[in-house]
Amino acid sequence: MNGVPTSIVGELRAEQYAQALARIVLISLFMGFWGLLWAIRMPLPVEFLVLMAIEDAFFLGYLALVARLPTPRAIVAASYGMLAVEIVIHTTMVYYLGTLSWLGSFAYMYGLIFANTFLDLKRGLVFTTFDAGAFIGLILLEATGVVPHRAVFPEDPLRYRDPTFVTTTILLSAGVFYTVYLWVNWVGRQLRRERDAALRAQVEAARARDALREANLRLEERVRDRTRELEESNHRLAELTERLRELADRDPLTGIWNRRAGRERMARQFARANDGPLPFSVLLFDIDGFKTLNDCHGHDTGDAVLQRVADALTACADGRAIVCRRGGDEFEVALPGESVAGAIEYASGVLRSLDGHADGATPSFTVSVGVAAYPADAANLDALCRCADAAMYRAKQRGGGRIATWTPEAAEAA
Repeated sequence: MNGVPTSIVGELRAEQYAQALARIVLISLFMGFWGLLWAIRMPLPVEFLVLMAIEDAFFLGYLALVARLPTPRAIVAASYGMLAVEIVIHTTMVYYLGTLSWLGSFAYMYGLIFANTFLDLKRGLVFTTFDAGAFIGLILLEATGVVPHRAVFPEDPLRYRDPTFVTTTILLSAGVFYTVYLWVNWVGRQLRRERDAALRAQVEAARARDALREANLRLEERVRDRTRELEESNHRLAELTERLRELADRDPLTGIWNRRAGRERMARQFARANDGPLPFSVLLFDIDGFKTLNDCHGHDTGDAVLQRVADALTACADGRAIVCRRGGDEFEVALPGESVAGAIEYASGVLRSLDGHADGATPSFTVSVGVAAYPADAANLDALCRCADAAMYRAKQRGGGRIATWTPEAAEAA
C-alpha cells in the first residue's frame, strides 16, 4: 500500500465505520419517531422524513466507499466530504422544521452535539463554524424574504422578521453552538484519549502477538533444522561407528572375522547349541609349508595364498559357518548344527576348491585340516578348539593336505 502501514488505514476505517453506523442507527430512530408522531396525528413534515431517508442512504454508500479507499489521506478527505453533506442535509431539515422555531433550533443543536462527539478539536471547529454559518445564513434568508418561512406549529407570522428577534437568535445560536463545540470536544477529547489509548494498546498487543508468533515460527524452524542436522549427524555417526566396529572385527588382509570377533560369535552360537543340545563342529585350517612359500615367492604371493584360502572357506560355507583368521597361516571355522560328518564334508569341499593347483596368481599349496565336534569330543568351546588344533597337527604329521578328526591319539601326537 505504497509504504503506508495497514494498521493506520484499518484504524481510520474503523473510526469512520463507527461514525457512519452511529448516524444510521440515530436516523433510523428518528424515522421511527416520525412514524410514531404520524400515528398519533402529530406528524412532522414529510420532507423531514424524505431527507432522513436520503441521509440514511448516503451513509450506507459512505460505508461502502470507505471500505474501498486505499490510503489514510483518501479516508480523511472522504470524512470531510461526509461532514459537508451532513451540514447541507441538516440545514435543509431545519428549514422544513421552521428555522426560527424551537423545533428547528433543537434539531440543529442535536446534530451539532452528535457530530462533535466524533471529531477532534480541529475538525470540530471547522464543522461548527460551517454549521453556524449555514444556520445563520438560513435565518438571514428567511428574515430577508429570500426564502419563505415554513411554520410547522402555529406562531406569530411576523416574528421571524423582527430585527431584535433575528439578531438575538443569531447571537445566541452562535454562542450556543460554540459553547456546545467546546463542551462536547472537551468531553469527547477525554473519551478519544481513552479510546485512542485502548486502540494503541490493542495495536501494540496485536503487533507483539504477531512478533511473538513469527519468533516462535522462526524458533520452530530452527529447532526442526537443528533436529534434522542432529539426526543426520547421529546417522552418520552410527554409520561410522558401525564401520569402525566392522574394521575392528575384520582381518585387514582377508576381510573375514579376526580371531577375537570370530571367537565372540562362536561363543554365542555354542551357547545356543549347548542349550539344545545341538551338534557344533570346529575346524582348524593350516597352510602347509607357508613359511617356505613366503621365503621362495615373497610376501605378496603369501598374502595372495591367504586371500585365496579365506575366499574358499567363505564360499563353501554358504553363509552357515563362522570363518575367522586365527593368525598367521591358520584359519578357524565353526559350523553350528553340524556333526563330524558335516564338518568333514565342508572341509572336503574347501580342499577340492583349492585343489593344490596354481591359479596363475598363487603357486600350488596344500592345507591341513583338524576337525572336532561337540558334544562327542569336548564339553566347552575352548576345549573344542584345542581338540581341533590337535587334530590339525595330526594331519600335518601324516604329510599334510588332508583332514584329521580328533582322537585321544591326536592329542598325544600334538
